[in-house]
Amino acid sequence: SSGNNISFSAAVNGAKTLTITAGTGSITFSSTVGNSAALTSLDVSSSNATGISLNDTVKTVSTQIYRGIVTVNSALSILTTNSDVTFQSDINLGGSLTINVGLGNIYLVGNVAGNSGVVLSESAYEAAVISSSPLLYLPLTDAVNSTSASNLGSLGGTATYTTQSISGGPGRTTGMFDGTTALYVPGSSYVTYPTNTSLNPGSSAFTVVAWIKNNSGGNGIIWNKENQYEIAVQNNRIEWALANGSPGWQWINANSYTPTTGAWTQIVFTSTGSSVNVYANGAAIQSSYAVSGAIAGETGYGFMIGQRGGMSQTFNGGIANVAYYNSALSAATILSQYQAGTTGASAAVNLSMTGANINTTGSSINTSGTQTYAGALTMATGLTVTTSNNKVDFNSTVNSAANVVRALTVSSGSGNVTFTGIVGGASGGALGALTVNSTGATTFSAAVT
Repeated sequence: SSGNNISFSAAVNGAKTLTITAGTGSITFSSTVGNSAALTSLDVSSSNATGISLNDTVKTVSTQIYRGIVTVNSALSILTTNSDVTFQSDINLGGSLTINVGLGNIYLVGNVAGNSGVVLSESAYEAAVISSSPLLYLPLTDAVNSTSASNLGSLGGTATYTTQSISGGPGRTTGMFDGTTALYVPGSSYVTYPTNTSLNPGSSAFTVVAWIKNNSGGNGIIWNKENQYEIAVQNNRIEWALANGSPGWQWINANSYTPTTGAWTQIVFTSTGSSVNVYANGAAIQSSYAVSGAIAGETGYGFMIGQRGGMSQTFNGGIANVAYYNSALSAATILSQYQAGTTGASAAVNLSMTGANINTTGSSINTSGTQTYAGALTMATGLTVTTSNNKVDFNSTVNSAANVVRALTVSSGSGNVTFTGIVGGASGGALGALTVNSTGATTFSAAVT
């Protein structure tokens, strides 16, 4: 085509060479390429700003050449049988990308930019929670000395703060997101939402979500509806109880999971009426725990956060974004909410490259997730590698191109950085400078020149 768009809406297969030239038109592969029958080779060319859109795995026996901007719209792999893959322009990652060329080489002529997901904010997280229709949702981001907390769930109304210590109460600890605060519970400070029959699940399904930032030895109640249901940090682990037929009103250990001290941790409890799941940070820590019998009815105690009704068992730490649903949230929804509170509503975008040599001409490779270089990295220009608090692994050597001294900067936030091979040891391959910006561990297993 001299300027029209070219789209493949279904899979492309066959042991043949495929060459596509779209001029100023775009090229879109909506499904797999060569997945069931690998292509011999692939050569695609587009000068369009959208360029070449990939949505699933691309597999060839021989070379692949992408002459134009490549947009990866979902997690996929680019595979060859020991043959080169060349990207002659930028790569925009909307999903994780795995490139494996065996003994072939990878050429990155442009930059790589990975989608970092939705910008993290309290408002974005609240939208993710509300989209699943909670009955009760208390962000608990209120200012110091606030006396009430608004319920953003469908039941409406407000919860009441009880502040019994100058060190505790609303606004006394930093929140989950920049510029926000949260409830700080020490000193018998807590929140109570008044009794409501909609919060009595009986034999029906329900879910409670809470984020906690516990202090060292931070035991105590996270949330409680006395003589009905509750969850806590006890014995330095997550435990829960239901006032039903079985297991009855006793503490159940959630597989000895211990929240990390001083870090915000998502804790989710779901019950279908016959089975309980407990999640931490989007992943199940206890699955399909059998329960039976209706949970006891109204006992006159409200839904409490940071304390239990009729007795003192105060939590020790911060609590934020507590929600109650009259359904058992799916694992996918729980993970999505966790991601909305950590990496953004989109999953972290990872980049993994495996080949004999990985040759870069672009100046930056930026992803929200991990980066893995399983091949000898050679830089023709200075390179900046960036992740959003995720690890970077250089599993082979790292060098400047011959006699063109180049600098490498790695910024990984709290992610670890590992150099397995020699850095700058090739003839004429010394680096101009090496800068690692990481609060995680940086490991060198060989010499650095």
